[in-house]
Amino acid sequence: MLVRKFAFGCFIVTVSTLIYMKILHSRRIVTFSSVLPKGALTVSGLAHMDQNSPQKPENVCPELDSIPNLGGFYRPAKCRSRWKVAIIVPFRNRTAQLATFLRYMVPFLQKQLLEFGIFIVNQENVLLFNRGMLMNTGFLESQHFSTWDCYIVHDVDLIPQSELNSYGCIHMPRHFVSGADNRNYRLPYSSYFGGVVGFKADQFRHINGFSNVYWGWCCEDDDLSQRVNTARLRTNRYNGHTGYYKAITRNHIRSANNSAGQREK
Repeated sequence: MLVRKFAFGCFIVTVSTLIYMKILHSRRIVTFSSVLPKGALTVSGLAHMDQNSPQKPENVCPELDSIPNLGGFYRPAKCRSRWKVAIIVPFRNRTAQLATFLRYMVPFLQKQLLEFGIFIVNQENVLLFNRGMLMNTGFLESQHFSTWDCYIVHDVDLIPQSELNSYGCIHMPRHFVSGADNRNYRLPYSSYFGGVVGFKADQFRHINGFSNVYWGWCCEDDDLSQRVNTARLRTNRYNGHTGYYKAITRNHIRSANNSAGQREK
């Protein structure tokens, strides 16, 4: 597990990269701290992105059997993956759900022969949960580790039920969820754009990411949908069984600091 901790005002988060359950019990942990560059996050979303991030070289193939040993990343050993995918998971006090999520998602992604990294973004204070800011933080921090073809922001309590649900960087921006078992496999409303969504990097920058002003469980998904519509980006969703998800309801306890949706004044 590789952990990166930093402060944004009074908002403390930890960005961790995790891979499979063995990493959870490993003592080989690297920790370091830094302060997010000024202007990287604003209340409206992303801003002033670092333009000096390394670009993926053309026609260069890394050694396929040279897999980093830090944890959190996976690359197929016997083939060249078409996509490099960053999975960003907002997190707080869901350890049991995270264990289930990782145990299922890692082999699921491996079967699709993806090169991927899983970034767990943990809010470490007692303020109301700010999912949008955690997503933005994960997007920014993941770029310190590699150059990704796309980014999938993923709730920790949802796992896909169909292996046909591709996590490759196609048809972006994409809403991966057509229904979940805790809602009888129906969406809350037709324009719902939450749970699991994917963007290419330029698309996420173009809409300025998520809003940072929503605290608690409410509204950041609808705000994101509005940003996508305003940018005139066409969204895609797999209908029917392909987009069905299992909600991890066991040990699903919302603390008082997560329950109320409030917008920053």
